[in-house]
Order: sequence, then C-alpha cells, then structure tokens
Amino acid sequence: MSLVEIENLSHADLKAQRDTLISAAAKAPAVELAARYVQARTDAKARDEKLAEQGATITALTVGNAAMQAKTSELQAAMANADREIAFGQKCLGEAQQALNAKEKELASETARANRLKAEAARNFSALSTAEKALKDAMAARELEAVDKG
Repeated sequence: MSLVEIENLSHADLKAQRDTLISAAAKAPAVELAARYVQARTDAKARDEKLAEQGATITALTVGNAAMQAKTSELQAAMANADREIAFGQKCLGEAQQALNAKEKELASETARANRLKAEAARNFSALSTAEKALKDAMAARELEAVDKG
C-alpha cells in the first residue's frame, strides 16, 4: 500500500490496520517518510490552531449567551416589577374613581336638596309677600273703617 493510499484512509481504517500500515510505510524511503511526517505535523498543528480558535469562539459565545440570559432574566424581573406597579396603579385608580363617583353622587344629592330648599324658600317668600299684602290691605281697611266711624 502506498503512502498516498494510507493518507486517504479513514480514522477507523487507520486504527484497524495500524500494524499492517506501519510495516507498509517501513518500505518507503526515509526522505519521503520524513516529508510526509513534516506535512502530517503541519496539518495537525493547523487543525489544532483551528480547533483552538473554534474553542475560543465557543467560549466567547457561551459567555455571551450566559450574559444574554442574565440580562434576559434581569429584564423579565424588571417587567414583572413594572407589571406589579401597573396593577397597583390600576387598583389605586379604581379606588380613586370609586371615591370620585361617591363624591359626585353626594354632590348631586346635596345639589338636589339645595334646589328643593331654594324652591321651598321661593314658595315661602311668595306666601309671605301675599300675607304681607293681605295684612297691609287689612290694616288699610281697618283705618278706613276707623275713619268712617270716627
């Protein structure tokens, strides 16, 4: 088996045929083996560096994700507080509206009472005016009677 064929084998094949492949590679010239080894180490080092980069990216994404989750939790807590404050504000507004309605009802009742008293006062004033006129007429008639008799 040539070195090119060995390089194209899968990991499982390489592992399964390890001893056979080593004896096949032993027949290759030392210069070719050295070149292949250097190339394999270069490729391995490039893979390691790429994996290290990907690991750093994954770590950064994990940290970023954790920070986003923390911020999301913080925002959800703030929204829950805001919801509680809104509910409390709505409760207070409802109570204030009920108090206002009660005061408006009380004011309407007092206004109706004041209007009734005003109407009664007007009737009483009219009755007093009529009584005063009748009294004056009666006094004038008595004076005329007294003048006629006297």
